[in-house]
Amino acid sequence: MTHGYSHRLVTGLRGGGKTTKLRRLPQLLRTRPKGQRYFVSFLDADDTLNLDNADATDLVLAIVRQHVTDLRDADVPVESGSKFRSFLTATRDILHEIPGSGVDLEIGDPAGIVALSTTLQRHPSTRRKARELLEGNLPTLYDAINDELLPAVRKRPRERGMPGRS
Repeated sequence: MTHGYSHRLVTGLRGGGKTTKLRRLPQLLRTRPKGQRYFVSFLDADDTLNLDNADATDLVLAIVRQHVTDLRDADVPVESGSKFRSFLTATRDILHEIPGSGVDLEIGDPAGIVALSTTLQRHPSTRRKARELLEGNLPTLYDAINDELLPAVRKRPRERGMPGRS
């Protein structure tokens, strides 16, 4: 059996049940018979981001935050490799340049992304300045995602009988 990606566009009128259907889909995919279950990470941007004031940095941080949270909820350990630590260290240093940012990141834990993303959502004045400063550090985060986070997403669920790609 080959495993590949499938992309679907969901459209419909306002109030037609699109969001409700999409919110039910992860549970359906997680609870199928063994060998047919999937690891699902679901991000509802309406619930997570201020869509009137979101940019690419906010979206990337929200996606990583959701993946880390969902992996941990599925008892899949997420290790903090050197690239995550590098990103979080640089981010902590950047945020210390912003008076009153109120962010204290745990460098050894990818969940530091959770704290960062949550804090930036709660402090609009900090968010604008942090976005500007973090933009140049995003390639390090992309490398951390590709080299340290996604391998866990691919390996552990397969070990638990979930189909997936190598």
